[in-house]
Amino acid sequence: MREDLTKTNARQIRAWLALHDLKVPDLARALGCTDTTLYNYLSGRQAWPAVRARFVSLTTGVPLRALLDPRGEGAAAAASWMAEIEDRDAALAAIDNTEETS
Repeated sequence: MREDLTKTNARQIRAWLALHDLKVPDLARALGCTDTTLYNYLSGRQAWPAVRARFVSLTTGVPLRALLDPRGEGAAAAASWMAEIEDRDAALAAIDNTEETS
């Protein structure tokens, strides 16, 4: 099941690239990694570093948790960091919503 989630996320990233007329090597350059490394991230063979995963998540809309832990391994290690980011995102959304209604 988790491997299917990885494939879905990889398709979503590739669709985002196509929509913006970009290729995997373009994203690899933007992330400061090799094409091979990015292909390894997309296939789930290599774990996404947190900073790269955050950038790709924000840019493409793929859930950060899915990028950091595509096979469900190491979830406990990433849980506190993920909770902190999700709390910050919620706080920023609340501020945005308050400003919009003012």
